[in-house]
Amino acid sequence: MIKIGHKIVYRDKICTVKEIIKCYRNDEDYYVLTDVNDPTLLIKVPLTLAETIMRPLITRDEIDSLIKKIPDISTVSISNWNRGAEYKTLLRDGTHESVISVIKTAYQRQQDKIDDRKKPSESDKIYFRQAENLFYSEIAAALNIDFDEARDYIVTRTGNFSVAK
Repeated sequence: MIKIGHKIVYRDKICTVKEIIKCYRNDEDYYVLTDVNDPTLLIKVPLTLAETIMRPLITRDEIDSLIKKIPDISTVSISNWNRGAEYKTLLRDGTHESVISVIKTAYQRQQDKIDDRKKPSESDKIYFRQAENLFYSEIAAALNIDFDEARDYIVTRTGNFSVAK
């Protein structure tokens, strides 16, 4: 059970459970969430939907386990025509492996373009940043560190995971 004060992942945001409102709408109980990056944003979620659109933050043990898996998480083979849709699908999936797959794919595609002396696509840049934000924000919240420290934490333990600037 999620309790007041817990940090959780709500869709693509890291939130804190501020309160639980009893019989808020249609006699349903609701969680009231605040975005950790924008405390003025209040999100109300029915308890009945919480399990489908909210999840607990990753734990330190899960982070360490995930770090070991990162080299084995594959990039996605996608065409230029489907790239945006495929990235969106993976990001909506919400699993850490899917988000890492987007980071690795977009990063590799950017590097390949640079190696070929071509300009990296805006789509790859946008989804790379989006995936990085999702992943490192959760790591930062779970470890109680800032975003850049979270990136450094992962990069130093994996060798060279998404060091694109």
